[in-house]
Amino acid sequence: MHSIQSYLVSVVTGAIVSFGASGAVFAEVMPNPLPSPATASDIEQDTVELTVYRPDLFCETLLPETVEVPRSNPLEGAVGHVLKDWARGEFRIAGYRTSRDAVTGTVTVDLRVAPDAPRQWTSLSTCEQFALFGSLRSTLTQNPRLQTQTVEFVSQGEPLAF
Repeated sequence: MHSIQSYLVSVVTGAIVSFGASGAVFAEVMPNPLPSPATASDIEQDTVELTVYRPDLFCETLLPETVEVPRSNPLEGAVGHVLKDWARGEFRIAGYRTSRDAVTGTVTVDLRVAPDAPRQWTSLSTCEQFALFGSLRSTLTQNPRLQTQTVEFVSQGEPLAF
């Protein structure tokens, strides 16, 4: 009975099941052997590598991290990677827009704070300002593929200055 049950469980769920001496069931889920619709080569063709910058634990320097972003819009992908950490907590970025002046290489990032967030722009500490604006600025200007010379930050069209 146990061997039939083990076989059925492994066939139906893709898991390997074994019974211990105490009668307890141990299962290890194995990866689905069926190929996924998108292969690794498809993903490589649809993405490019960029370096995003995040602050260290002491908020003293920015550390590089290589990420994959969509080839079709690497600027949005880079900004999205930096801002994903700012989507929760008392100060939350609810959305953003980017625009790029091709002549000057200036990228404008329009950030929106969640309307129900308990904290707003004026409550950001020096470390939080460095983490948010420094990460975005370095990420955008240090990646030649993004062709960014300067970065301006606005909130609903109004310049952010600290």
